Amino acid sequence: MNKADSYKAGLSAEIDLLNDIAGAYKKISEAAIQSAKDRAIEKGTKDAADSYVEKPEKKPPGSWRKLTPGKSVKTDSRRLKVPP
Repeated sequence: MNKADSYKAGLSAEIDLLNDIAGAYKKISEAAIQSAKDRAIEKGTKDAADSYVEKPEKKPPGSWRKLTPGKSVKTDSRRLKVPP
């Protein structure tokens, strides 16, 4: 075998190796993209389910205040007197 044949054999082996690496990279990329899609779908499904869960109604802080008889309470723009 002369130098040219040896060189071509080396190039052929290198091309095969690069094709194997490219194929592996493509498979890894496809798996990563599918994994990201699956996570996005799972998160979207969870967020949608969470939005339909009944949550306790939030009340304004003033609604939890204990009313003392004889004191006035401000509501909107008026003051109301709490009956004794």
